[in-house]
Amino acid sequence: MGEEATNKPTSGVVSFVTGGFGGMCLVATGHPLDLIKVNMQTQPKPEPGQPPMYSNAIDCARKMVAKDGFRGLYRGMSAPLVGVTPIFATCFWGYDMGKLIA
Repeated sequence: MGEEATNKPTSGVVSFVTGGFGGMCLVATGHPLDLIKVNMQTQPKPEPGQPPMYSNAIDCARKMVAKDGFRGLYRGMSAPLVGVTPIFATCFWGYDMGKLIA
Protein backbone atom coordinates (compact mmCIF):
# COMPACT_ATOMS: atom_id res chain seq x y z
CA MET A 1 0.00 0.00 0.00
CA GLY A 2 2.74 2.43 0.88
CA GLU A 3 6.44 2.60 0.68
CA GLU A 4 8.28 0.41 3.12
CA ALA A 5 10.55 2.17 5.55
CA THR A 6 14.18 1.32 5.02
CA ASN A 7 16.58 1.31 7.92
CA LYS A 8 19.45 2.65 5.87
CA PRO A 9 22.30 3.77 8.13
CA THR A 10 22.95 7.49 8.08
CA SER A 11 26.29 8.94 7.11
CA GLY A 12 28.62 9.91 9.92
CA VAL A 13 28.92 13.39 8.42
CA VAL A 14 25.13 13.81 8.41
CA SER A 15 24.95 12.75 12.06
CA PHE A 16 27.75 15.12 12.99
CA VAL A 17 26.21 18.11 11.19
CA THR A 18 22.67 17.50 12.46
CA GLY A 19 23.94 17.06 16.00
CA GLY A 20 25.84 20.32 15.78
CA PHE A 21 22.78 22.10 14.38
CA GLY A 22 20.66 20.68 17.20
CA GLY A 23 23.16 22.01 19.73
CA MET A 24 23.01 25.44 18.11
CA CYS A 25 19.20 25.40 18.31
CA LEU A 26 19.39 24.42 21.97
CA VAL A 27 21.65 27.36 22.79
CA ALA A 28 19.59 29.80 20.70
CA THR A 29 16.38 28.91 22.55
CA GLY A 30 17.77 28.44 26.04
CA HIS A 31 20.35 31.23 26.30
CA PRO A 32 17.90 34.14 26.78
CA LEU A 33 16.24 32.30 29.67
CA ASP A 34 19.60 31.50 31.23
CA LEU A 35 20.72 35.12 30.88
CA ILE A 36 17.53 36.32 32.60
CA LYS A 37 18.12 33.83 35.42
CA VAL A 38 21.72 34.99 35.90
CA ASN A 39 20.71 38.67 35.87
CA MET A 40 18.10 38.00 38.54
CA GLN A 41 20.57 36.03 40.66
CA THR A 42 23.25 38.71 40.46
CA GLN A 43 21.11 41.80 40.89
CA PRO A 44 22.37 44.07 43.66
CA LYS A 45 20.75 43.81 47.06
CA PRO A 46 18.22 46.64 47.42
CA GLU A 47 18.56 49.20 50.17
CA PRO A 48 16.07 48.81 53.03
CA GLY A 49 12.65 49.98 51.90
CA GLN A 50 13.62 49.94 48.20
CA PRO A 51 12.19 47.46 45.68
CA PRO A 52 14.58 45.04 43.96
CA MET A 53 15.84 45.91 40.48
CA TYR A 54 13.82 43.04 38.95
CA SER A 55 10.54 41.89 40.49
CA ASN A 56 10.27 38.72 38.35
CA ALA A 57 11.60 37.09 35.17
CA ILE A 58 9.18 38.94 32.87
CA ASP A 59 10.16 42.27 34.43
CA CYS A 60 13.83 41.39 33.97
CA ALA A 61 13.29 40.48 30.30
CA ARG A 62 11.36 43.70 29.65
CA LYS A 63 14.07 45.84 31.21
CA MET A 64 16.81 44.01 29.31
CA VAL A 65 15.00 44.51 25.99
CA ALA A 66 14.31 48.17 26.82
CA LYS A 67 17.97 48.78 27.65
CA ASP A 68 19.82 46.67 25.04
CA GLY A 69 17.15 45.80 22.49
CA PHE A 70 16.10 42.27 21.55
CA ARG A 71 19.73 41.39 20.77
CA GLY A 72 20.56 42.01 24.42
CA LEU A 73 18.89 38.70 25.27
CA TYR A 74 21.60 36.97 23.24
CA ARG A 75 24.57 38.81 24.75
CA GLY A 76 27.38 36.38 25.52
CA MET A 77 25.96 33.55 23.43
CA SER A 78 29.16 32.87 21.48
CA ALA A 79 30.89 31.00 24.31
CA PRO A 80 28.06 28.48 24.83
CA LEU A 81 27.79 28.01 21.06
CA VAL A 82 31.49 27.20 20.81
CA GLY A 83 31.18 24.68 23.65
CA VAL A 84 27.82 23.04 23.02
CA THR A 85 27.90 22.67 19.22
CA PRO A 86 30.86 20.25 19.04
CA ILE A 87 29.61 18.31 22.06
CA PHE A 88 26.21 17.65 20.46
CA ALA A 89 27.81 16.94 17.09
CA THR A 90 30.11 14.34 18.65
CA CYS A 91 27.28 12.79 20.69
CA PHE A 92 25.02 12.37 17.66
CA TRP A 93 27.88 10.99 15.59
CA GLY A 94 28.88 8.56 18.36
CA TYR A 95 25.31 7.39 18.83
CA ASP A 96 24.90 6.61 15.13
CA MET A 97 28.27 4.88 14.95
CA GLY A 98 27.31 2.83 18.00
CA LYS A 99 24.09 1.73 16.31
CA LEU A 100 26.18 0.35 13.43
CA ILE A 101 28.25 -1.74 15.83
CA ALA A 102 25.28 -3.18 17.72
